[in-house]
Amino acid sequence: MVKPINKNDLFNIISDCTKIPLNKLGLSTKREDFNTWDSIANIQIFVNLEEKTKKKISTSKIAELVSVKEIYDYFK
Repeated sequence: MVKPINKNDLFNIISDCTKIPLNKLGLSTKREDFNTWDSIANIQIFVNLEEKTKKKISTSKIAELVSVKEIYDYFK
């Protein structure tokens, strides 16, 4: 069963995978805003989100989701 993600959990996952401080993350944050949000961190984020929400995501969809808001909207 798919479980929606809340913003705090999403921010924590992104912060843990990218080492970006929580106070620097917002819904408008984009992958390109931080060097530490690289392709490896991005995969880690989506693996963690799949595990937490039980919602699968295709690699083509991963490439489309470039902002925190887009990721949140997909997994909420």
